[in-house]
Amino acid sequence: MANVAKLNTYVDSVFAPVLNELVKEGKLLGWGQLDHSWGDEWNVNFYFLTENHRAFLDFWSEYNNRLNKRFPGWAAKIVPLLSEHKDNMYVIRTMQ
Repeated sequence: MANVAKLNTYVDSVFAPVLNELVKEGKLLGWGQLDHSWGDEWNVNFYFLTENHRAFLDFWSEYNNRLNKRFPGWAAKIVPLLSEHKDNMYVIRTMQ
């Protein structure tokens, strides 16, 4: 939990501008960040909305290309803020 505020600052200044740009360009339907409130050990999670798996892979590639171009070394700056890593991919079954 100690690094969540630092991570949030980094997200706001580095990730969010690129993600919002990709939404405006239609390469991403939406995204969000979930900060831990209670219930498990995962303090921060991110979600990305795309039309399908192929669209996700295309978005993810473009996202990483832009991050690497605009913010060289970004990963080395953020990894120390993360103590664990977990990937999941979900398909939305229902949504209103």
